[in-house]
Amino acid sequence: MELLLEPTHLCADDVVRRVAKKDSNVSRATVYNTLRCFVDHGLLRQVNVGTDRVFYDSNTAPHHHFYDPEKGELTDIDRSEVSITGLPALPAGRALDSVDLVIRLKPADPGRE
Repeated sequence: MELLLEPTHLCADDVVRRVAKKDSNVSRATVYNTLRCFVDHGLLRQVNVGTDRVFYDSNTAPHHHFYDPEKGELTDIDRSEVSITGLPALPAGRALDSVDLVIRLKPADPGRE
């Protein structure tokens, strides 16, 4: 599937629509289970942008994102463009796995520059 061929951000419904064009017999559950399997095996990265929206990112290298809810788009930010200078103390017995930054966008106010 082209999801793994080039950097892209797709939600599960996007994948369902693309798969249905090639094979209408594939169920929605199969797509969701396959995406979960790909995430579990490090082939895709799951990016949560809200309680009702999840993207699957084919770029699994550490990086951050801009999210534009009006356009429904997720865009990569190279991690070298972001500097995080401190983190809170971690709970006892826990280690840091990753830091995922999603910057949510909105239309600019043309009256303020």
